[in-house]
Order: sequence, then C-alpha cells, then structure tokens
Amino acid sequence: MAESVQSEMIRQLENTNRTALAINGKYIVDQARIPGVLVEVGFLSNPNEAADLQSEEYQDKIAASIYQGMLRYKVPEMAKENEAEQ
Repeated sequence: MAESVQSEMIRQLENTNRTALAINGKYIVDQARIPGVLVEVGFLSNPNEAADLQSEEYQDKIAASIYQGMLRYKVPEMAKENEAEQ
C-alpha cells in the first residue's frame, strides 16, 4: 500500500522522488491486522514545505494522492476476489 500511495504522491505533487520504506520493529505495525501507511507529507523545518502545507490547495492534493494510492492498492485486490467468485 505504501508503494501505491508514494507513487501517487510522486505523480501528483511532483516534488519528490523518494521511495516507500518498510517500517520494522514498531509495535503498532507488528500488531496490526490490516494494512496501514505512515505518510510524511513535508517537514515544518523546511520553510518552503511549511508554506506549502498551509495551502488548502496543497492539502487537497496530498489527500487526493493518499486516497488514490489506496484505491490503486485495493482495487486490483478486489478484482481478483471478483474473478475467483465467478
């Protein structure tokens, strides 16, 4: 899921080329029964990113990137389930 969300953020925000990284050794991740993603959308210590994060338009783009990344992750899975049922 993280890779899907990150690829959407790269595509839509056009301000990063970072890749998704695995999180290991964290209790909440180790105990989770469903997929989850931790998303860093900017750093307040960076003045340009801090300014972007105050913009409602930029916040909407971030939210859309996360949402569409989650859909890209989930929809192929749902398609496989539907094929198996038929």
